[in-house]
Amino acid sequence: IQEVHIQMKQKSSELPNDLVGENFNRNIEQMWELLGDDQVFIIGIHGMAGVGKTALVTYIENDITRKGSFKHAVVTVSQVFSIFKLQNDIANRIGMTPDEDDERMRAIKLSLVLERKEKTVLILDDVWKNIDLQKVGVPLRVNGIKLILTSRLEHVCHQMDCLPNSIIWMEPLS
Repeated sequence: IQEVHIQMKQKSSELPNDLVGENFNRNIEQMWELLGDDQVFIIGIHGMAGVGKTALVTYIENDITRKGSFKHAVVTVSQVFSIFKLQNDIANRIGMTPDEDDERMRAIKLSLVLERKEKTVLILDDVWKNIDLQKVGVPLRVNGIKLILTSRLEHVCHQMDCLPNSIIWMEPLS
């Protein structure tokens, strides 16, 4: 009887460059550096439609899940949004049932729940305009809470207080 040895290749956390562009892995590395930096609270990703912003945050979300390094929640914001709906979406993603009709009270409760969750990453995908995080109830600078936002518009990243070194521009494919 002949033994056959099959060497299984471990699944790599990297995606092939030919599928997503040569800058994808560099953007992933930059995302992990920013997530690990205690001085960075908001990470902005901007670029034109279809360039891979959502693909990047989806990859990071899967990587976070696999590594278990953060708790996370992903919410798609889109062009038409309200504070009330955003509060609902975030609350549902973190397992909280919002039971208040008053946005201010909902923000307080949401903030308290998020503050108790250490090392949380909240991903807001497809942001079109500045969102007042305090009105929503998203506390930053507490227990390692970080926010990642994607937008087609660079000025939205700046309006949401992303520091210049914590903004990633997704280049279009050549």
